[in-house]
Amino acid sequence: VAASTSSDADASGFGARYSMGIAEVYFGSIEDQQNMGVKTSLAGFTIAVGSKKTDGTSAKSSDVAVKYTLANGITLAGVSARGTDTAGAKTTYSNMGAKYTIAPGVAAKIESGDADGAKYTYMSFDVSF
Repeated sequence: VAASTSSDADASGFGARYSMGIAEVYFGSIEDQQNMGVKTSLAGFTIAVGSKKTDGTSAKSSDVAVKYTLANGITLAGVSARGTDTAGAKTTYSNMGAKYTIAPGVAAKIESGDADGAKYTYMSFDVSF
């Protein structure tokens, strides 16, 4: 359980997360926004779903994400998100990616997605010390 307040931003909020073995649930709120989510693992897959809404507006979103690590160490992940902004316009977002650890501290990553029709693809090598 967590709580926060900011006199500079005139905002306060709280959140709670609970793990019950097979699933983890979350609920959070800050001013007029609420979000909630559930995450679980099944047969090696990590599956998460979430939702967010803003009171007094049509702004809302829902997301679904899936992650799986193959026996060779390659991690595959994908997300799909749909929502409506405060003006009522629909938005969509999807992304798929892969990560492979080449050596300790060195990973190759690739991802491709679509953000409201704007398609993109990224490749990178991440090095950590």
